[in-house]
Amino acid sequence: MFLAESDTRALTGHLPNGDVFAGNVRVTRPHALVTLKLLALFDRHNNIRGPEEAHHDREEARTQAADIVAIVSEQRDLAEFRKKFEEQFKTDPDLGGCVWGIFRDFFRETSSPGFLVYEEFFAAELPAGGETQRENSGGSQSGTSHAVYHSRRCSVIRCHNPTPCRGGKMRTTIDPRDNHKRKETSIR
Repeated sequence: MFLAESDTRALTGHLPNGDVFAGNVRVTRPHALVTLKLLALFDRHNNIRGPEEAHHDREEARTQAADIVAIVSEQRDLAEFRKKFEEQFKTDPDLGGCVWGIFRDFFRETSSPGFLVYEEFFAAELPAGGETQRENSGGSQSGTSHAVYHSRRCSVIRCHNPTPCRGGKMRTTIDPRDNHKRKETSIR
């Protein structure tokens, strides 16, 4: 699926030794890249590699969350991005349900894990000592992170395929136009 959601681009330049280089590289499209980043965020946040990798996995989760927010924030045509994001799951609706569940669980509210590790990403960049992140930003960075992403972007990825990732008994739908009210229905 992800190979199909990529394009080949020509790359030219110079190698470190000064030789001229020309070649083709495959570049993943933004909607597919967000999917890959959501899956990586889930894995790293849940530390599936074990306690010996906990610190590294947390750092990676921060990077994945920051990348997701950056990619979505840079989209110029939000309707087209949303359309392509949804369409990529037509061939694999189970993956779509899993990704929608991750998105929903990680970016629903300011206290959701995706926004918390996004906040940690910025906190890690502050100098040691001196101002705290809250003092530096004049308020809650998590609130700011949420506002940056949510102000215009939450409706970009709206869960139209809320199938649970792990075969659960409930379906949850969230519509940002409805103030993020959660509606659960039993699956029979």
